[in-house]
Amino acid sequence: MKNKKIRFNFPKKGDGESDGWVFKTGFAGDTIEDAYNKLIVFLNENGYEDIPIPKNTDELHFFADKDGNGNEGGYQHNPIAISFSAYQTNELWLSLFNENYPNHLLMFHNAYDKERIDKLTNFRINETVLFIEKKISALDEKKDYISISKLKKQSKTLLELDLNKETIIAALLKNAYEYEIISEEEIRTKFGDYIFKLIVAI
Repeated sequence: MKNKKIRFNFPKKGDGESDGWVFKTGFAGDTIEDAYNKLIVFLNENGYEDIPIPKNTDELHFFADKDGNGNEGGYQHNPIAISFSAYQTNELWLSLFNENYPNHLLMFHNAYDKERIDKLTNFRINETVLFIEKKISALDEKKDYISISKLKKQSKTLLELDLNKETIIAALLKNAYEYEIISEEEIRTKFGDYIFKLIVAI
């Protein structure tokens, strides 16, 4: 039977108040305590019973007012966030974050931005390309079967799959091995036994 709890069956984009990354919903009651109790029940019913949260609304206020200046913020603990309503004194807002979303932790902690990710990706690509170029140079006249001009593009694609350098080398060498451009012995001698095992396994 398919699990209907939000944590394990996160609403897709356009499904209610979800954009695929975050699902938002509000809770109101006769008092703020009523709203908080409803919120707790909702969390427990939807698979978030193991997430630590403030024990009551008094404690929630302390978490929300971190600077002590009365600035109402909210409580955050991956993958949830609780905030006070800006308009109603007896209302709370709950945000649930999709733990299977790409770059979930980076996004939750506001550490994800395109410029930083691009810098990190380019650094990893350049580092990987230099490493692979050095290895390929060991093939002497045979190195031309891998076009260095295409290496960055190939490496970027493979890096996006979160593959390590050794796996990327194995992927680039696989066709050459299968078409007998390079032998098992040469691979083992110049690249190592581990990379040859990866080539066979891919």
